[in-house]
Amino acid sequence: MHVDYYHGISKVYFTNIISNIIKIANLNFTNKIILDFGCGSKVLSKMLKNQKVLNYDIDPNYTEYDDYSKLNFDIVVLNHVLMYMNDEEILSIFRNIKKINMKCEFIIG
Repeated sequence: MHVDYYHGISKVYFTNIISNIIKIANLNFTNKIILDFGCGSKVLSKMLKNQKVLNYDIDPNYTEYDDYSKLNFDIVVLNHVLMYMNDEEILSIFRNIKKINMKCEFIIG
């Protein structure tokens, strides 16, 4: 199901969340590669114009990559993603990401 949370009043809410994630994690000042896991309409990469953001989503309408496990990244942002997964899916994703980069940082919104 294609849902765009960045219209109307929800745009204010979700844009504010992304702004806070950027601020709290100092993403404006990092040289690290960021994986936006569940990128949706790519608001994070639009707000971090000069940063390297890899946009991955299970929805083919949004994703820029077929398989996140083939990417190299240092930080993973999971914003409004985990609530759609069961416990085993969450554990599997964290395990897979740690296999890719054991020192990967997680930012969860």
